[in-house]
Amino acid sequence: MIKKFMTSLSKPPLTIFFIRDSWFKVIFYVIFVTFLIIVPTIIKSSINPTMDIQRYQDMQTTLKSDFIIENAQIIDGTLSYEAAGSFSFAYFNVYLGDNEFSNNSVNFVFEENDLAIYVVDIEIDRASYQSLNLEDYDFSSTDNQDITRLSVAIKQMYESQSFIVTAEIFATYFLTLFDYIFIALLMAVLMVFFINRIPMPFSLRFKLSLYLTTVYGVIQLILVLFSATYLNFIALIAVYIYHLWTYRSIKIIPKGVI
Repeated sequence: MIKKFMTSLSKPPLTIFFIRDSWFKVIFYVIFVTFLIIVPTIIKSSINPTMDIQRYQDMQTTLKSDFIIENAQIIDGTLSYEAAGSFSFAYFNVYLGDNEFSNNSVNFVFEENDLAIYVVDIEIDRASYQSLNLEDYDFSSTDNQDITRLSVAIKQMYESQSFIVTAEIFATYFLTLFDYIFIALLMAVLMVFFINRIPMPFSLRFKLSLYLTTVYGVIQLILVLFSATYLNFIALIAVYIYHLWTYRSIKIIPKGVI
């Protein structure tokens, strides 16, 4: 496995010898490479399971624009309101009052005496407003200090849920796996159109692309480590170059020459 990884990364033309691997070996290889890509995410989440700063800022911005609710207050730890409200960030929803909960996200719900967390319609946890420093709060306030206090309370509930960290690691893994396979499939299709002189079945081209896409995974890993994921296009360029390099290295020998 490691030998194939190093060969795919340092000598891409030699990956042509891997196209006869069984699909089981190819799939196991892709699973292995995808795991390597998300190792920094796993380490970061294990050491410091806090809400990502960008996610927190997005939540705070959305809260200020979409969650200003008139005649809704927490007084002495008890919520009273005239109209319900809600907003979303990432795959989380925040509700005040009676609402139809989303079945595809984690739901934070401001109830009469507590902030509760639901997945589908199953309650996971709850915390009193006193414990969240929201014993008295006016949801119609646009004051920055009040917005910060409310966003910190939601963040505190988020960070107290270990299942969220685990779910995000799994979600990151499967999204990364999907990206990897999609890039490999895209490159295999492109090679059919741009380099069609090679009589190779598409299934073998796809296997070859799954190995050649290793460089995409490694560059993604480096970009994550240096917080430079906005440079994703570099990984795409690299995997395309690896494909051209490999296909142009393939020599076709006519029958009867040897």
